[in-house]
Amino acid sequence: MPRVQWNQDQIIAAAKKAAMDGAEEWARVDVLPAADESCPTDSGTMKGTHAVLRADDQVEIGYGGAAAPYTLRQHEDLTLNHPSGKAKWLEDAFNDAQGALQDKVQRKVAGALR
Repeated sequence: MPRVQWNQDQIIAAAKKAAMDGAEEWARVDVLPAADESCPTDSGTMKGTHAVLRADDQVEIGYGGAAAPYTLRQHEDLTLNHPSGKAKWLEDAFNDAQGALQDKVQRKVAGALR
């Protein structure tokens, strides 16, 4: 009689990695380009600091680098005038792309478990 071996740890690890891959792809493909479009630009410094960082079980999307305090103010202060771009550019892009996140993660996990 055939035997089936259940590799629970490998299955969970593969699903977790695939979910993180999907989240990272979503951040890079769906969120950052949209955020860059509405990021205020004067010299282009802020837009050039965009980043997606993946560590452990987290994917972080952000702007700022060494200019983080300046960038945070530009993002959060709704009273500032932005001749190009707007405040809340990253938050808006993140919220607008929410619908694509589940689909991306789901496709990656399904592919990993085939």
